[in-house]
Amino acid sequence: MTIFSRSEVRKTIVIPKVSSSKHLRENIESMEISLSNSDIDYISDLFKPKIKEILPVDIIQVISVKDERQIYQTLEDAKNNIYNYHPGPMEILKEIQDNHGSLFKPIKVKELNNDGKYVLLEGRLRFWAWVILNGWHKPIESIIIEGI
Repeated sequence: MTIFSRSEVRKTIVIPKVSSSKHLRENIESMEISLSNSDIDYISDLFKPKIKEILPVDIIQVISVKDERQIYQTLEDAKNNIYNYHPGPMEILKEIQDNHGSLFKPIKVKELNNDGKYVLLEGRLRFWAWVILNGWHKPIESIIIEGI
């Protein structure tokens, strides 16, 4: 199914559950539903990520229980890619430069106790590449994840 909005085309594939012939009929009938552009925009806005520019100095890195990867603790460790990640921070830094100084994909953070500090959830290498390139006081584009 392809959904058109005012500014973009979104391609969506629905994988419906079919547990009975009645359910199958309902699924087939649902293909006749048409949404207006305003309905599509309303639904899209409900799921639009909250993006904010945050100072890297206000972002704390922690190891989650699910993730046992090593985390760079210093700028020097990140520059030297001591954990041999590929791509490493210096390679990602070049991608940022090639993208006119912007990240291709924002990092993801969660606010910590409404105190202006954030925990880094995703994008550690992009974070370090940004800090190497821009320092600790140039805001980095971040998606704010709520309710984790």
